[in-house]
Formats: sequence, structure tokens, C-alpha cells
Amino acid sequence: MKFFATATADHPGSRRRILATLVGLGLLVGALTQLTACNKESSVTFPQPPSQESMNWLFDVVGRSADDVWACGNRGAMFHYDGSQWTPYDLGTNKAIVKMFLHDDGTIYAVGHDGGIWRQSGATWSAMTSGTSEDLYGIGNYLGNIHATGRAGVMRVLSGNTWNDRGRNEIIVRDDDGAVQDTLYQNEDVVSLITVNYFGIGGAYYDPFFEGERLGIAGTKGMTLGEDAEYDWVLRPLSSDPLFPEEWIMSNWSDGQDMERNYLGSSEGWLYHLNTDNFWVVEIPQVTKSSHGGIRDIWMDADNNIYMATDEGQVVFQTPDYDFVTVSGHRIELVDMTTPFSGIWGSSPDNMYLVGFFENMILHASYDVGSGEFTYEEIPVVFPSKSAPGSRSDVDQYGLPLR
Repeated sequence: MKFFATATADHPGSRRRILATLVGLGLLVGALTQLTACNKESSVTFPQPPSQESMNWLFDVVGRSADDVWACGNRGAMFHYDGSQWTPYDLGTNKAIVKMFLHDDGTIYAVGHDGGIWRQSGATWSAMTSGTSEDLYGIGNYLGNIHATGRAGVMRVLSGNTWNDRGRNEIIVRDDDGAVQDTLYQNEDVVSLITVNYFGIGGAYYDPFFEGERLGIAGTKGMTLGEDAEYDWVLRPLSSDPLFPEEWIMSNWSDGQDMERNYLGSSEGWLYHLNTDNFWVVEIPQVTKSSHGGIRDIWMDADNNIYMATDEGQVVFQTPDYDFVTVSGHRIELVDMTTPFSGIWGSSPDNMYLVGFFENMILHASYDVGSGEFTYEEIPVVFPSKSAPGSRSDVDQYGLPLR
């Protein structure tokens, strides 16, 4: 199918705010500034995946090159593209595999439900003992060490061939003057850790200052955790809006060599960019059409353009010089579908792969940055004939707490 991209305008219900949060080893923390907020709902209703019995959906895609691409998903599904066809691989599980990470040495790691971790080198996948039965959602490189993170604040770090507990549990929250404002605990106050990037570990925590009854994820706030010289961790809130207390960090793009090539995406559709002053700065307006749609995955091309896949079914393109306030650069909606996306990766803009709640399907997409033409084709895949685990009433298909 063929589309021509058009620049997106701000949407009704978009919030206007500028929020910067200090990040980095041993640095002081605080939410900095915020503009106005408007048209916010008191309860959160997130897009729901289509109701289909088999739920043969893929959650992530990553590759080493144009002819070495992997996609993972429900029922323990893992597929490999060798440049000509997609081939299924059996990882010995029927549990959902939700996230993959390509290490600098070429090794690919995958994490999933019930503490599943797998490692792939060459053409062979092998299961690893994670040391936890909690669902795992994120994996990546934090300050030079591979971390796997998940439900209820679980965090494992790889040492050789062994996954160990991170061993740091106390979290401090500082006020705007740098004074210790509160003490939280990773295994009690963190809802989930979802993203791992070189400069922090992102997710959501229970807001200790939330007033009212906690319903669903009411009273949770987006954050990153970073190491602190004096305490175990410093918590860096990335949501300080008292009228909208629910916001999680859901996705990221990380580069340990270039600070400005680091982005976070939130469950409310806001994009955060790390600047050279070690601040996470929110880029207005929100990416999604409403305050209920999140940025599920981010990919960056060689020219530092970023591509965001949302659970509203959008793919949004943004140039590195984009600035809504000064009207520079541009943000473009490449496609808008009814089916939620969950993963995006490409070897180049004209060779991208998209996955999501598409039944038995991968999308192969191409974007011509010059002409604005975006096309895609549907590629069918055959899921493993394994029975899916029974449904759980407290989590979604990713295993994340219901929102």
C-alpha cells in the first residue's frame, strides 16, 4: 500500500508543557518547568488490542543487517529473515517473548513472561536462567552492563553467563533544591521497569504524594532510575503534572556514545530527548492523537531521524532538528492504522519492519524521505502450533499491569 506523509498538527486534547528532568550519574534531580495543561480526562482508557481468539501477535523486531532480522511474540514465537524468507525458530516456550536487544558484540538477547531470557549467537538460541519468575519487559545496556527488567521492579544484571540480582534497592527522591525528599524501595514502590538505556532504567513508580484511591495505575508516574554515589538509586520523575498522574516510560532508543541520540517514549504519547546537559526534555506537542495512546517503540536511522510506532496504530517520523516552539524541522505521520503497533526496526528508511497486533503478519515498509512516499506490504508468517498460556485478568498481552 502507498501513502504520502503529511505534517501533523497539534491535536485537540494535547497538553502544552515543557518538562526537563535531570539525569546522569550522581546528578541532582527534579522536574524543571511546565507550561499549561488542558482537556485532561480523570481516568485512563488505553487502546485495546483487537479481540481475536488466536492472538498470533508479534511484539518486537530487531536486526543486525538487511538479511539478518528477528521478530518475536506470543506463544514463544521467534522468526528469522535471511534476506529471502522468514523462518520460525523454536525457543522451547509457549510464553510471550516481548523484547529483544542487540549487543555491540552481535549477540541478541530476548526476554519474556515468567522470567524467560534467551541468548542467540550465530544461528542458535539458548535459554538462560534468569533467577526470577516475574514477567520481564526490558533488556539493554545500562552503563556498560546488560540489564533485564520487569514486573514489580525486578532487575537482573548479566555477569559472564549468570544473571544476578542488581543488589541495590533503596531509592531516593530529591526536591528541586537537591535535598532528599523521600525514600522509596525498588521491590515495594516500583510498579514495573520497562526500558533499559545507557543513561537510565525507565518505567513507573507509585507516587508517594498521590492523594485519593488507587485504581488501576492511578497514582503511578513515569521515571528513570540512575545510580547514586551516596544511595542505591536516584529516582528521576519524568511526569510532574498533578492533573494527570498516570504516565509510564514505555520505549526508548539508546546510544552510549552520543548523548543526543537518546530518546524515551511514554504511555501518554510524549517523546523525551536527552540533551548534552544531561536533561530529559519533553518535546511538544504529544506524538499520539490523544492522551491515551503510547509510543511503543522507537527506531533511529543513520541521519538521526527517528521513527515512532504507537499503540494507536501510527508510525510517526521526526527530524533531529524538530522544534515545535521555533518551528524548525518537522514531525510527520507516515501511516495511521486501527491496529496497534508494538515494534519497529530498519536497516534503512527504505527497508523497515513493523510488528504489532496483526494476526500472523509482519509489515515490510519503505519511506522515501525526499518525496514523502511511504509504502508497505503484508508478509504472512506461520505461528508455532502451541497452546497459549491461559489469560490473566491483571495484565495485558505484554504482561504489563492493566492501564
